[in-house]
Amino acid sequence: MVEDDWDCWTFEVDNHEILRITVEWEEVPSEIEQTHGRPDLIMPDNRMAPIPDLETEVTNGNTKMTWQWRALPVGEYDFCIGGRLNAFQPYQWAGLIAFEGIGPTSPEEFDYSTWQWQGYGMKADNYGSQDLGATSDLMALILSLAILVGLVIEFRNNTTSKSVRYGIFVPGVLILILGGVVSPLWAISGEVQSSEEKNLDELIDSRLDQLWHASHPNTPASSRALHVGSTFGMLDGETLSLRLVADSAWPLDDGRWQLHIPAFYELDFEALIFNKVAEKSAVNPVDDLLDSHSRSFILLAARTLMLDLLMLEALLVVDEVPDSNVIHFETEMVSSGSLGLIKDPTWGTRPIDIPEGRWRLMQENLYPNLISITMLDGIKDDLEFRILIDNEIDHNLLYSSESVQPSSPLLESQYLWVIAGISLVALGIIIETKRRTRAKSILQQFAADNKWN
Repeated sequence: MVEDDWDCWTFEVDNHEILRITVEWEEVPSEIEQTHGRPDLIMPDNRMAPIPDLETEVTNGNTKMTWQWRALPVGEYDFCIGGRLNAFQPYQWAGLIAFEGIGPTSPEEFDYSTWQWQGYGMKADNYGSQDLGATSDLMALILSLAILVGLVIEFRNNTTSKSVRYGIFVPGVLILILGGVVSPLWAISGEVQSSEEKNLDELIDSRLDQLWHASHPNTPASSRALHVGSTFGMLDGETLSLRLVADSAWPLDDGRWQLHIPAFYELDFEALIFNKVAEKSAVNPVDDLLDSHSRSFILLAARTLMLDLLMLEALLVVDEVPDSNVIHFETEMVSSGSLGLIKDPTWGTRPIDIPEGRWRLMQENLYPNLISITMLDGIKDDLEFRILIDNEIDHNLLYSSESVQPSSPLLESQYLWVIAGISLVALGIIIETKRRTRAKSILQQFAADNKWN
């Protein structure tokens, strides 16, 4: 299609239930991309055909748009596609008339179910997994504080032995304070989301905002590629600070562990993307059809979010099972070679501690063999994902990045510190009690012996 030309064809339509016309546009820079608007279909009575359903699919950069009409009159039809000034884009089209059968021949065959994350970046095996819980123990903190309050009485009593008080009792109190109060408070503060951190929902929301602007028709191709291709939306030199909650650690073949994040599997991709369109779009749908910017954004966002989440999941590898289920992912992102489409690359920035060569190996082994995303645009909107990854990745290729920082207590095995503190305190009190009892006995005996003197 060259500039604002009109390409028209005339053809006969026989008896049918469904008429489908598919226009496939080849990938070109966004500056010269055509508008991909609804074509004109003129019926035998010279009137425009009714508003069709639209199904849009992007596969490996090519955009395939299928317009579907139902039970049109038999006769001669004119079909026309129009362009815009300063645009050039190769395309091809094909028409089909059919009767409904078993195959997916209509938008009604979309089931409108929520597409769920399939763990594409989870390369470990859940066999032998270990459950994770919060490292901060409120019960230990409450118990320790209660014991310390009770020990105030003991402090107010005079000691019978400074060596017992300052050699056993006081060290026990200090250990109890350290293991039962300071360490849990340290862990609690480490598990709380800091002001600089984002949670998963906030990261996705900011990413969708970025993709909305990048997908605008007036965005320069270089700017679009830069922002779309940035991993998690982080450009060169920016810092990604993310808080995640894991429920378990899954073993890898090489003895390391990959963290399982249940929030990934609870995401509703369609709702997140369509809600962002409703929030951002200033154009009201015409005849229940979205504008070209919204369609472009939806398909771009679906693909980009899927790839971002795949890489994030693959990066959650640690050498040891964490003490806490709260995971802080913090790293500076630096520019890297990207993968995927020229117009819409992916994984173009990497954590600063991952070598470029290792990053390239991860890219090549993680990138799906097929990414096909189909959008139904009509009274009800829906997305259908078809992701194929049939290559097995060597677990040694996964990188234990320093950006993965599980929360940890101030002291390892803080329960042992609490038990040790309580034991020393109890030992000191027992010794003090025995010494006081013995002193009272001696005093009573001395008083009895000197009663009549």
